[in-house]
Amino acid sequence: MQRAWLSIIVLAVSCLPASAQTSGVSANADVIAVADIKALEQRLCRLLVDRRYHEYALYLADDYVRTSSSGDVETKQQVLESFKDQKTVLLSLVPEDMEVRVYGDAAILTLKLTIQVQSGEGVEARFSRVTKTFVRRAGRWYLASMAGTALPE
Repeated sequence: MQRAWLSIIVLAVSCLPASAQTSGVSANADVIAVADIKALEQRLCRLLVDRRYHEYALYLADDYVRTSSSGDVETKQQVLESFKDQKTVLLSLVPEDMEVRVYGDAAILTLKLTIQVQSGEGVEARFSRVTKTFVRRAGRWYLASMAGTALPE
């Protein structure tokens, strides 16, 4: 009888959903990498506001992709070309609530981005929730992908 109950318990435990089990994968406690990513994000924002696109491009992985809030996927070349065709003037990019998770030579940054642009109608504020993926190669961080979602004011 004990053996029957033990078999039932083992069978029941093995049927638990995989989501209830842990993966064993979690972010590293790498405070230096976290600080590096946050500083790099500040730098990238400054480069865009200052229209230093050539220098900005040096921080993008060759196969960088950006997914817009409308779901459009753009390559590095398309993103850089879009900077030249902007119909608005970027006045400021302010990253806030930055959270960084580091996984060895990869890092995920989530943040709220406040954007001020000037167009024909005046100055407009826009807000986005952004997720960026960075990779480290030869000790240097590169932006590999970005996805943004527009937020209401």
